[in-house]
Amino acid sequence: MIWKFRRCFIKFVRALIVNYYYNASNFSPSVYGASLQRPRFVPGKHGNKIQLDNETHLFLYQLVGTWGQILFPKPWKEFRLWYDLHKSKGIKPFLDGMVTNGWYKRMGERIWTPWFIKFIYSRGYFNIYTNFQHERALSVSHRDAGVNYGKTAGPDSQLLDESSLDFNLLEMQPLSNLKWYDYCFREVLPGRVGRTLDEVGSILQTVQKDRSVLLVTIFGGSGTLTRNMLCHFREAKYKELYIDRPLGLNFYLILPEEGIL
Repeated sequence: MIWKFRRCFIKFVRALIVNYYYNASNFSPSVYGASLQRPRFVPGKHGNKIQLDNETHLFLYQLVGTWGQILFPKPWKEFRLWYDLHKSKGIKPFLDGMVTNGWYKRMGERIWTPWFIKFIYSRGYFNIYTNFQHERALSVSHRDAGVNYGKTAGPDSQLLDESSLDFNLLEMQPLSNLKWYDYCFREVLPGRVGRTLDEVGSILQTVQKDRSVLLVTIFGGSGTLTRNMLCHFREAKYKELYIDRPLGLNFYLILPEEGIL
């Protein structure tokens, strides 16, 4: 397979890594890397089409790139350990509602992408992508006939021409200003996972404002922990939520008293 890169990609990659990996004030452990290819594919069945406005030059998307992919060291090491563990247990990289299930059924261990996709899903990680409009990209595949293509399909994109740029290629917005998308290309809001009661309290302040549906999962939580969480819900005037834990009859009798459905 023939790949082509623009020389300006070196400047771009350097700026990206400095801003999103080495800059502690703009770093997120949920970001596992960056792709230089043009985003064209949505692996989730019945997912949305990739539609972005002209002003969006960077965004985050869970899907790993096929060519021109940059992987940050820590998530990659984490994936290798995760892969070895799951492989030793005979687990297959299948995810409900994903096109990649068919890839693995056809190609098996000749392809690693389904494994990485399942790993990313299990961790809730995201990848930085570019959106340069007019089918432009910093990395292009000619999609020659071979393992992945029965016949030559030609270039998937147009190489970005630095001399005709109509925007600042090296402008890197804060992660908080970028949009994040899941495998079905549905926008997600980062920072909505709470691991402590304090974090749950801050989340409740935002979800109550935008009338979000709240899903609560409690793994091995005690009765005291559950009661404390109910206090947070009552203080935030949150009336509807789903609790993913057998709470026992007494707690289900308490919920209506707390005004929670």
